[in-house]
Parts: sequence; structure tokens; C-alpha cells
Amino acid sequence: MGRATRLRAGASFTSATRRSEASSNAVASREGGGASVLSPVSVTMTQADGVSVEVVDPRTLVPLDGETIVDAVRKTGRLLVVDEAYLTCGIQAEFIALATERAFGALRTAPRRLGNPGVPVPFSPPLEAAVLPGPTEIAAAIRDMLAG
Repeated sequence: MGRATRLRAGASFTSATRRSEASSNAVASREGGGASVLSPVSVTMTQADGVSVEVVDPRTLVPLDGETIVDAVRKTGRLLVVDEAYLTCGIQAEFIALATERAFGALRTAPRRLGNPGVPVPFSPPLEAAVLPGPTEIAAAIRDMLAG
């Protein structure tokens, strides 16, 4: 407990994400259930563009293994935080604060976060998919950050 896991090694991009605990959520159900919020589909979509994504799962939020996240950001220079939580007051902001406070000089672009925009998550799977970040949105955010 308290130690992050690198789910995938990469060189050009870091994404910090929490594993989805519920197999019924829209992101997991699109990938066969129980998958990480940062999907293998979105990683595959960016690999076709030659992007090597490092995926870090902090596993616990308290205690938070900030050093693993910061080390990954120093390695790649970029950070996208993906979570199903609300963007306002979400854990995504804490991850970005860690990166900017401890590895600001290593950042090649501003960190970015994807999550719930602040609406209740619908029960209907198609509506849930419209609210939560999925593979297409994640891949688009990665491409956008690399471009600019």
C-alpha cells in the first residue's frame, strides 16, 4: 500500500490514472470491464502516431506516492491526468500540483486533466460514456498536448 505502479513504460508522455474499481462504468465496459481509466485502446491509438505513453497508477491516494508520478514526469516532460472524478476539487489537481511543484523545469507543456465535467454520472451506459473520458478523448488530448 502507498506505492504506485507503472502499468506501462513510455518515453514521450506520462499519464497518471486510477484503476477503475467498478466493472460497470462506461470506460471499463467499453474495454471488457475492470480496465484502467486510461485504456489500452487510447494507448494503442497513440502508438500508431509513434507516441510512447508511460502509465502510472498511484494505487492509493492516501498515502500518495508522488515521487513515482514526479519521476515519470521528469522522464517524459508531459502529464495528462485521467480520472472519473469531478474536475473541480478532484485528485487530478493534486497530481498536477505535484508535477508543477517538483518537476516544473522538466515540463515541456502545461499538464492537462480529463474527468467528469461536473455533472451527475447517468445510469444509462451511452449517457455515462458521454460524460466520462473515453479512449477517443484521451487519445485526442495526448495528440493535442504533443502538438502544442
